[in-house]
Order: sequence, then C-alpha cells, then structure tokens
Amino acid sequence: MTMPAPIASGNYLFPSRLNRPPTFSALSTAAQTGVGTTELVSLTVAGVTFKAGWAYEVQMRGGVYGTAASQALFRIRKTNAAGTDWGEYGRVTCVGTSAGTTAMANGSIVLVRSATTDLTADVALTVVASSGATVNVYANATSPRYLVVRPCGFAYEYVGCGVEVA
Repeated sequence: MTMPAPIASGNYLFPSRLNRPPTFSALSTAAQTGVGTTELVSLTVAGVTFKAGWAYEVQMRGGVYGTAASQALFRIRKTNAAGTDWGEYGRVTCVGTSAGTTAMANGSIVLVRSATTDLTADVALTVVASSGATVNVYANATSPRYLVVRPCGFAYEYVGCGVEVA
C-alpha cells in the first residue's frame, strides 16, 4: 500500500501540486576552453516547458580557471547568447591558471511563469571573461559542469524573488 505524501499543518494539497512539472537538465564532462570577452553558450537545456503558474530554480555548477586576474561571468539567457537575459550568477575570480587550481562556480536563479499559458524555450548558460582575459570552464567525468531547471513551487510563492519568463 502506498502512503500519501504528508502535508504540513495549514497547507493545502491542490490538484496542480500533484501535477508537478518535470525537471530538465544538461551536463558535460568536457571542459570549455578559451572563452574570451565575447559571451558564449556553455550549456543549453533544450525544450524546457515553463508551466503556467510555476516557479523554477535554475542551478549551475562548473569550475573555472584562466589568465592571471581574470573573472568569469555566468548568466542565464533565453535560447542563446543573444537571447533575453534571465539572470546573472555573478563574477567568479579565477584563482589559478591551470585545471588543478579551479575556483568553483555555482549558484541558482529563480524563474517564474505567472502567465496563464505555458512557455517552451531553450535555457542557455553563458560565460564571458573579463576585459583582456581568457577563462576556461573545467569539467571531467567525475566533476561535470551542469545546468538543472527544476520546479520549486508556485509562482505566487516567489513574487518579487524571481525573474518572469516570457
């Protein structure tokens, strides 16, 4: 016999909560090297369906290294490097110049779909180096770089905390 999911006191179980949208992801075990001052796509999660009324956490991870005093800037965009800016993870300072001295780049951004219709779009993680620098996004079989888009609740629960996707 399957036990029902527990519901905290004061909360309600709506049918839409039972129809939780799926999680989408992309990962690579290959490093992305030679990223300069032109913003490039690092990973793409294709065909993400943002369900009406839902909020999504977009989590990224990767190691970075580059030329001395370089910084890597990671951003989420709709479709590609020229697409709508959906959020910035911030700058990561490269502490070393080789794969053995990577700095960890990770973070999450909340995207919300308040509209009454679903939206299907590709979600692109982009990276660009600071002026005059070159950065590399490190990855291997035991430490992949990845991008995960997962539902985290209803859009109304994240009012003012997330970026509206359109």
